[in-house]
Amino acid sequence: MMPTPQHLAHAAETAHLRRLHAQPDIGAAAQVRQAVGLNIVRVVIHAPALILVRQGVKTVHTADGRPVVAKAGQGIALAARQTVDFANEPSRGMPYEARWLIFDPAVVTSFATQQAPLMAAVATQRPAHLLSPLPIGLENAFDRASHTLSGEGVLPKPIMAHRLQEVLLCMALQGVAFMPAGTPVGTADRVRALLAKRPDKDWRARAVASDLAMSEATLRRRLASEGVAFGELLVDARMSYALTLLQATDQSISAIAEGSGYASPSRFAVRFRQRFGFAPSALRGHERTH
Repeated sequence: MMPTPQHLAHAAETAHLRRLHAQPDIGAAAQVRQAVGLNIVRVVIHAPALILVRQGVKTVHTADGRPVVAKAGQGIALAARQTVDFANEPSRGMPYEARWLIFDPAVVTSFATQQAPLMAAVATQRPAHLLSPLPIGLENAFDRASHTLSGEGVLPKPIMAHRLQEVLLCMALQGVAFMPAGTPVGTADRVRALLAKRPDKDWRARAVASDLAMSEATLRRRLASEGVAFGELLVDARMSYALTLLQATDQSISAIAEGSGYASPSRFAVRFRQRFGFAPSALRGHERTH
């Protein structure tokens, strides 16, 4: 079929739609593009996140069993420290597209302290909260925060944090808020937080145990009591990082493999397929293989 002028204009506009920017201790902004519909299971959400769907449909399944569905022009607020399943579906032959804003927990805690009276009036945080319609001013605040995180025009960190807190304020005024997560208390959460900082590092259980001020035997015993193993947490940390890069950057799969701690792209592809059920290339439009 011949492409229409609208298709050609859209192709030019979205040629480099995958973007990922981050500022330490502040947050990250990502622009995600996915050409085919896929179910992505057991994704660990480390920090509070806001997703604005631009095109297609996003469904989030949380532990409470209630799916949250967002269409174009709607948003989803995701609480931290949970594992969710995603379904991203393209619409009318066009790729699924969404923007993410991820908040460093310190930014959320600072906001909650500054806005204590407002936060006291907010209902209990849900694992996933649909924003429809979007709160007044949210998109403009989201744009400013994303631009700040891109690093274009270096700003002091307090101003960067303030830009993200504008987004939190727009949400809170509509009764939606992220609650401060506090310090990780479970051993698995502490390990996840450590591994997420450097997923490419050649981690060993003994070194992680030392960082957490315990013996390797104690680490493994505590993880077992929480129903997980060190190897599972390491694979999850690396695969979650790789998933983000595949969706939000145009890096090659071999570069993503290396950045996720795998010297061999083929070994990385095997691990990725074992973890998610499809090849890394599937996220970029290749046919899913079984």
